[in-house]
Amino acid sequence: MTKRLLKKDVVVIEGRRWFEKTNGNTYHSVYLYVNNDLIDSINFTYGYGDMYQQNGRALLNKHYNLKLENFRDDKKFNIRYDVIDVPRKKDL
Repeated sequence: MTKRLLKKDVVVIEGRRWFEKTNGNTYHSVYLYVNNDLIDSINFTYGYGDMYQQNGRALLNKHYNLKLENFRDDKKFNIRYDVIDVPRKKDL
């Protein structure tokens, strides 16, 4: 049975980005919280800019079967995005 996400639930998609200067690549990790409970995470993956948001929505879709495809769909729920740029890979 798939979990249900209610409109009153608070969803936080937290990203951490790291820029690898040697090869010029950006990597990130993503943490998905619902009502302050960690639901899932991606520890280390390639992607720059707001890619953490797309991966966070993919985690949300996986656990709640929401079919969120773009930011307009986010307005149906209370979703907050936070990101920090970290200086070291181990800070991801």
